[in-house]
Amino acid sequence: MKLIFKRFGAYIIDILIVSIISALLSNIGSINYQLDKYAKIYEEVMDVTEKFGDKEITEKEYNKEIKNLTYTLDKNSTITTIISIACLIGYFGIFQFSQNGRTLGKRIFKLQVKKYKDGNLNIGNYLLRVLILNNVLFNIARLVLIYTLSKNTYMKTYDYVSNIQLIFQLLIIVSMFMSREGRGIHDIIAGTQVIDLKQIDEFENGSNKKVIDGEIIK
Repeated sequence: MKLIFKRFGAYIIDILIVSIISALLSNIGSINYQLDKYAKIYEEVMDVTEKFGDKEITEKEYNKEIKNLTYTLDKNSTITTIISIACLIGYFGIFQFSQNGRTLGKRIFKLQVKKYKDGNLNIGNYLLRVLILNNVLFNIARLVLIYTLSKNTYMKTYDYVSNIQLIFQLLIIVSMFMSREGRGIHDIIAGTQVIDLKQIDEFENGSNKKVIDGEIIK
């Protein structure tokens, strides 16, 4: 199996783990004091959407109400966003560093984050990597924008930030496919690479002669 597909598999497992932990924490009222208000506003969003679907309100009325509700919803989900950021940094940063570059997903697929070329990674490398790869920087930007901009300015800026985020994620994926070592932009900036421990073991045991582009050549 190509290294890049193993990385996607490991990432899916890891992000599911983080999502579950984040969701559980976000649904604890003593931690997330915005929970009840968020749920109430979300119900209003569903109600307005249903009315629009039943043609009880016009498209203009729908867009106006949804714009107001979306802004209020975003403002009352900041604790959830903070919890998500903390879980991402805790798991992909601190936990992965403590496990010598191996998350649970990477253990299943026998992968490891290592320093590119020579040397050892420090906690800074992992934190920089998670800031770029896991949209932490964009989430922090949204937190700042929601509390510093007016509603109209925030909604317009939010669209731009979302588009930039999507483009950046696509660039990460493309760079991983184009790089000989499978290194994405996040790896290049953080000075890291992901290695396949299974292939290295097979190579060192003499069962394979060469490793090219993450594939064993027998």
